Amino acid sequence: MDIFNPPLAQFPASEAFQLSWAWLRYKLYYRLTVATDHNRVRPFRFGIPLVLKWTNRTYTTESHALRFLNYNLPDLPVPRLVDSVELNGATYTVMTRLPGVNFQQRIVELASAGEIEPYQIANAIVAVTEEIKKRVLPRLWSLTPSDERVMLSASGDGLPSPVCFNESYYGPFENRAALAVGLFGRSVPDDPLASPEWQRIVNDRVVWVHTDFRVYNILVTKDLKFVGVIDWEDSGWCPRYWQLAILRQLGPGCFGAWWEDWAKNTRFDEETEAAYEAMTQVRRWRF
Repeated sequence: MDIFNPPLAQFPASEAFQLSWAWLRYKLYYRLTVATDHNRVRPFRFGIPLVLKWTNRTYTTESHALRFLNYNLPDLPVPRLVDSVELNGATYTVMTRLPGVNFQQRIVELASAGEIEPYQIANAIVAVTEEIKKRVLPRLWSLTPSDERVMLSASGDGLPSPVCFNESYYGPFENRAALAVGLFGRSVPDDPLASPEWQRIVNDRVVWVHTDFRVYNILVTKDLKFVGVIDWEDSGWCPRYWQLAILRQLGPGCFGAWWEDWAKNTRFDEETEAAYEAMTQVRRWRF
């Protein structure tokens, strides 16, 4: 059920017609696109500035997220949703192709060719993160949820766990307290109200979070200027500490100068940082 997105135009049609119409669009899009190394993403042929993305589910998809973001934040530097096809339990999202290249791949290309020095890579990463801090995070954090539920996608379904950073989906939870118990249940103190750490976690404000905010999901120009952010399919309503945890979790797409800038050089408002520190403490208790 799509509960946050604006209603789409509907027209009466039989189930058979709707299925046929979905198959027709899928076949057309498939023939107009070409395979790539990324088996879930197919760019369009003939210079058409569109991309087809396949997701093996019909909930918490790129289509749901982009419809929500395009409607509520039309100036956000993200792809625009063109069409969405649900077929055989999968979703095929057609979206605009941002005019940029993969940030991580571009750095590797320049470094391999000896066209960039390590200090220049670090400077470029800092410049890009500054653009994200100015043009992306404040806009996402300006959104206000319609109710108290958290770990909630634009389709009204759950999200990947912010504790384990895996593809298991949890939620939605009815409120922030239920989320904290669900994620850190074995660490719930006997008297939560008497625990400062627990209160910081429970009281952290809920915002729209990109759950895979890594360098490989950033697009830049060939001279490493920020263009936009992609891969929004698992984004949704979560406490702000989750976004910090994603940005500061060492791993693929989060290392080197990128990780150092977010983990060591960037400080958000006091409340957000306090909730993040409390979350790291609770995770330590749990594991």
